Amino acid sequence: MSSNQSELRLGVAYYPEHDPESDWELDARLMRDLGIDTIRIGEFCWNRMQRADGSFTLDWLERCIALFGRYGIRTILCTPTATPPIWLCERYPDLPFLKPDGTPGLFGGRRHYSPFHEGYRECCRRIATGLGERFGRNPHVVGWQIDNEAGSYSLIDCSPPARHAFHQWVARKYGSVDELNRRWGLIFWNQEIERFDQLPAPIEMMSTRNPSYLLDYNRFCADGFAEFLLIQAEALRPQVDPRQFVVASAIFPVLHRLFQIQADRDWAPVDAVTYHSYPELWNRKGQAALQLDLFRSLSASREFLTLEHQIGSGYTTTGGFNSATRRCWSFETLAYGSRAILWFHWRRFRTGCEWRLTPVVERDRKPRENFRSLQGIVRDMRRADEILRGGRLAVDVQLLFSFDNAFGRDRSSEPLFWMEIQLPDGYAQRFPMWIKETLRAAYNPLTGFGLNLDFVAEDATWDPAKPLVATDLDICTPALRDKLQAFCEAGGTLICFPGAGERDEFGAHRDAPPPGLLASLFGVELRDYFPLEADCGSAFDHQAGQAQKLEGVRPDNPRIPIRVGTETISFDARHAEVLELTGAQALGIYGEGISAGQPALACRSIGRGRAIYLGAVPADEDAATQLYRILLPGLTGERIHYQRVTWDTPRGRYAFLINRQPYPVPLTPGGRDEITGCKMSELPGFGVALMAR
Repeated sequence: MSSNQSELRLGVAYYPEHDPESDWELDARLMRDLGIDTIRIGEFCWNRMQRADGSFTLDWLERCIALFGRYGIRTILCTPTATPPIWLCERYPDLPFLKPDGTPGLFGGRRHYSPFHEGYRECCRRIATGLGERFGRNPHVVGWQIDNEAGSYSLIDCSPPARHAFHQWVARKYGSVDELNRRWGLIFWNQEIERFDQLPAPIEMMSTRNPSYLLDYNRFCADGFAEFLLIQAEALRPQVDPRQFVVASAIFPVLHRLFQIQADRDWAPVDAVTYHSYPELWNRKGQAALQLDLFRSLSASREFLTLEHQIGSGYTTTGGFNSATRRCWSFETLAYGSRAILWFHWRRFRTGCEWRLTPVVERDRKPRENFRSLQGIVRDMRRADEILRGGRLAVDVQLLFSFDNAFGRDRSSEPLFWMEIQLPDGYAQRFPMWIKETLRAAYNPLTGFGLNLDFVAEDATWDPAKPLVATDLDICTPALRDKLQAFCEAGGTLICFPGAGERDEFGAHRDAPPPGLLASLFGVELRDYFPLEADCGSAFDHQAGQAQKLEGVRPDNPRIPIRVGTETISFDARHAEVLELTGAQALGIYGEGISAGQPALACRSIGRGRAIYLGAVPADEDAATQLYRILLPGLTGERIHYQRVTWDTPRGRYAFLINRQPYPVPLTPGGRDEITGCKMSELPGFGVALMAR
């Protein structure tokens, strides 16, 4: 990460193009009084930066950057490519993005471009180059943001430029049509092709598509967005001071692929990670923290920059809410490793669809509660940063993230019919399933013990001193199997959920059922699947396109008891495997039904470590908590009712204690809050503390 991120940056998203230039200085004075030091500008004003003839109009931008610089406020400058101007849309009639449901991205919104459009890519290269040449050595510019939330409306682009690019992508990957037909298994439903350009885009589907095709199309679209962002970063980086950081604003799968591509090329024009934090959107317990952990995992330093952070509610016309909630959410972001927090946004918009979003100040610029509460948050964050500086989050448990398994997911412990799983957009349909199961069966139970979790990728270096939990490993390669084996031999503990190893890297099922390729690693094979009781299924309504609940049918409650030692734990039977032990020992056995007494969970000792295979998924958070107490006795203890995020710093070990509930919770143990200096035995509703451990 750039040296400019050695200090914590606090600021706001600012839109000077909306107001007369004479108003800017008043804003700068107010921001200085607020205590912030950074603004982010420029992401939605291409038409103010460049004319249709290609000439640049950047003098106003330079005056703005200089004015705020005089007040000690530095600028993060954005490329404006999320909203192509009307003259570009008229120049390229084939520019619009096309969603799988047939909805085109037309001028009048945002993100109305195909990232595969070669003409548009060249225009983006030019604007990035022009901005870099003008501001790349400006001492008041601290960093750059490429685009804005790329992929956020849909990961899947079905436009003509995308389809043409896809044909080229599969031709490079497979070499021949015969190889593609074989790897995807297109003999099914007579889908074999004779030329690559016969492949359709997954648009307006009458029925489900081939899962291997959908997996590759998701990979292709993530790659395409990543390449689109890298084109701008590669144009920008040679023009700018090395001390200026460069981030790319995009959804998680796009950034995941972007950093993989950079690693493969051994060049990193994007040298930091950014996240836009809107906790109100994540309504599941633990999901806001999981999102922070996911984005943090993209950086080798395990730091990231939050260049948009929610300041108030988006569900009311006023947008206001309890300032304690604002403080809680902001400190949660800091606790999970953010080295910049820029609240969205400074002044309420007069027009446009986002006028309802809560600002720091209203249109009259009079400081009110939002301003005053943020002043306190900024002050307290500076105090906390003095303690955290030079430290990093401690890690207790590793969670394996696999792009292919999250986006090619073909197994569910949810009341879903298989046709609901095999829809085009993996980010919209399958990734949320992975998140939901990971939260319920791994993330929340483990963080409930006060443990810190670290997401690690398949190609990362894993620490055998920390347990590794893989909630979805259906798609597995021989190289990954060997890496898992080496991890266990080195003393690691591997815990893997059911269905593992049954599919190859193309998404096709192997001849051997789960654990398939991993059978020798875990020392088990599939004896049979646990039979689902008749009243636990669901009926699929083809007209409605979803599973329907019927009288007497319980699709939400197919639970089975599994005996683990002296305890009985509830597991989900939608995907449950009866195991044949071939070198492992049984950890748990089914407690009822025709498979009663048969192995359900197994453990195999490997070198100095162990490989644990779960034939079923814990039914809920409480069941998973029971299970981890048995599997990881050295790490687990009493559950706590607040988040504990532990840091190792040069000054010692400290922990953020965060209560996301509206009521107080007792601290175990209590102590002195390093932020306020107060002794605390409980956390108030939405309370935050930082304590020595």
